[in-house]
Amino acid sequence: MRLKILVFFSLCTVFSVKSFSTYLNAAIVGYKDRTNFENYKTIAKTLEKNSSLHFCKLNLTEVAYDKTDGPHVYQSLTSARSLFDDDRMAIAIGPYIDVFTSMQYVIRKQVHLVTESSRQSEPSERTFPILPDASSMSTAIAQIVEKLEWKKVAFLSQGDFAPVLSLSQKNIFVFPTQLPVKITTKDDPDLRQTLTTLRINHMEKFILHSMDREVVKNVIFADFEDIFDTSFPTSATLYGLQMLDHNKLTTGIPGDYFKKKSRFEVAVLVDTVDMLRHFLSQSTDCNAEPEKDRFITKEKILDKMQERENQYNGALGSYHWILKPETQLRIKTNFNMSLTRLNGKVEQIGSCTFSDSGPILRVDKPMDRDVDHKLDEVLKDKNFTVITRLDPPFVQRRHDGRYEGFCVDILEEVSRIMNFEYSIKLADNGVSDWDKIINQIVKGDGDIIIGSLDVKSLREEQISFSTTIMDSTVSILLQKPPATPTFFQFLGPFTSQLWFTILGVFFVVGGALYLMGRYDTTQRESEQQFDLKESLWYSLNVLLQGGTEYSPQTTSMRTIVAIYWFCTLIITTAYTANLAAFLTLKNIDNRVKTVDALVSQKKISYGVLKGSDLEKFFEKSDNDVYKRMWIHMKLDEVNLVPDKREEARKMVQGENNKYVFLDDSVMNDHYAMEHCTDLESIHQGFGDKQYSFGFPRGAPYRDDINRALLMLQENGHLDILKRKWWRSNCTQAEVAKSQIKSSSELEIENMFGVFLILLGSIVLAIIVEVSKRVRVEIEKRWYKNKVKKEIS
Repeated sequence: MRLKILVFFSLCTVFSVKSFSTYLNAAIVGYKDRTNFENYKTIAKTLEKNSSLHFCKLNLTEVAYDKTDGPHVYQSLTSARSLFDDDRMAIAIGPYIDVFTSMQYVIRKQVHLVTESSRQSEPSERTFPILPDASSMSTAIAQIVEKLEWKKVAFLSQGDFAPVLSLSQKNIFVFPTQLPVKITTKDDPDLRQTLTTLRINHMEKFILHSMDREVVKNVIFADFEDIFDTSFPTSATLYGLQMLDHNKLTTGIPGDYFKKKSRFEVAVLVDTVDMLRHFLSQSTDCNAEPEKDRFITKEKILDKMQERENQYNGALGSYHWILKPETQLRIKTNFNMSLTRLNGKVEQIGSCTFSDSGPILRVDKPMDRDVDHKLDEVLKDKNFTVITRLDPPFVQRRHDGRYEGFCVDILEEVSRIMNFEYSIKLADNGVSDWDKIINQIVKGDGDIIIGSLDVKSLREEQISFSTTIMDSTVSILLQKPPATPTFFQFLGPFTSQLWFTILGVFFVVGGALYLMGRYDTTQRESEQQFDLKESLWYSLNVLLQGGTEYSPQTTSMRTIVAIYWFCTLIITTAYTANLAAFLTLKNIDNRVKTVDALVSQKKISYGVLKGSDLEKFFEKSDNDVYKRMWIHMKLDEVNLVPDKREEARKMVQGENNKYVFLDDSVMNDHYAMEHCTDLESIHQGFGDKQYSFGFPRGAPYRDDINRALLMLQENGHLDILKRKWWRSNCTQAEVAKSQIKSSSELEIENMFGVFLILLGSIVLAIIVEVSKRVRVEIEKRWYKNKVKKEIS
């Protein structure tokens, strides 16, 4: 829901003017040091200089009320009484001061032109207010709020709560809020506390009622100058009754005046002087040389101000007054105020006519315009302050000092879609606790919070959240098993002792065949000779289930071979079966991967981040498993509950592989991607979280930014950004290598030892054969040399 602010412009000041020469004697009343006498004098001279009426002049006298202490009050009252007792003093100009304006004490006979709104209670037909009376303004405010269909509003004022009654009569719940008496800056601690209280109470609609330009400027947190003439740097919707007509401001006013004062204040000055000059021109011939000591009497100026046909039209509307019978007070009437709305652009949506019968509101356009904005226009040229903390990969800082990260990229995309500007700043004093950062935005130090901010019920009471930008659950960060190559994995089914036993059997059987063959008389004339070489070769063929050219002939030798065949059958069958089982068991992941498994074992320790939400979850949980986990972590908190995630990551990567870390999956996944060959993040089925942007309660731009976020979600851009910041640092080959296979197939590295043995045997055979040939050549040469020597 958009923040709605109703601002009523009744900015007034106290004026003072010194005398020019003759004709109309006027006293400028006001509090000491606040009569603005020099400003009033400058305006009067400017108007006289730019006018063709040369001799109708004002004789102005400053009358200041000093209420410092008793003697000063007495002296200022005595002086004022003496001045106003003079019949030649025709008019008093300034605010309604009780001890001055009372017709029975100081200003007893003169016309009083009241330049500030007042709650005058004493009847007087000689009091003429420049501004609308409080009762009429209260009625107009109530009519506007009723048209807006607001049912609950906060009413901010420094003391004038007259409109509250009119609002209550319209069945509107009003939350009266007393503003600090003196507001000089938007960082005023009392003002900040007041506005923070309103935000905490979920107040989204405000009525600011003030006569002080600085108050309005600091409460709205923006320059109030010409607010309805140009764009206003806020995304709130502002409504206001505008009395000032800028086109009717008399030209020639020094430019410095518009820097020091608002145009409304200048308009009051100009209208006051110009209105008196207007009535002077109706009373006498201003082109004639004034007679010495000639002056306009109070009776004559009173008559002129009451004549309807001679009413003055100035920058603040028409000046005509009527006397209300029920109060016997004069009120300004028969003038219009424009009803203006500011939301992206300034537009007049109606008007309010202050007639004799009371204010009449006319609305020409729909009051509320929340849904007719285009996404690329609603926040165009606005500038937001974004508060965050460093929390990779959500937000991190580059070497050049600029910010980057998942949330920064999302914010950049949203700003591109909606054409707004933003500036990122870290939380005050490097605060990293989200609750303290939220308190900063509640106090009005920022417009948006980005980062690893998760949605919580307590936080929802303080701020508003955007649509979800990422989901998360709890995960376990653990170390992957070592992926060292096993070249001789084919030897795994048998122990080394068994392999040596089989090798011994091979030599024993070969030797036995050799011995038996020496005493076999049937082979003396046969080609089958079981010498030592052939015996060992026959034993190897039987063991490897190969074919042979020879076969034993004696019963004893055949008995040995038969039993040897049976043994090799058992050995081969056992090796084949055990190899399949060995490969299957080797690929089974026996690591602890669930919280239930963590609780039921004692070899692996585990912990959470100190001060994290997950730590509080385990502490407060009634689940038996989580309670036992909390007790385990609490008993050795110093070693199991690290202060920083980076410290936890190093503990998981320790050499003993005896620690796992529980945290939000988005953080554990980030570390697992960065250290893809060493770490793995396994998601659990609890601790669901949603991460979002944060806004002040009732921020009017939240719904529009949510629309942009949903657009990014629908077109898949959020998924693209997530893949960008949660990206593995390993190649596909490295990832595949570090993964535990679910199947039992062998790879080349598992059987590489077999090929090494084959290669070794080939090399050995070649070496033996070459050595044999070399030996034969050497013997031949030696024999030839020996023969030659014998012949010689």
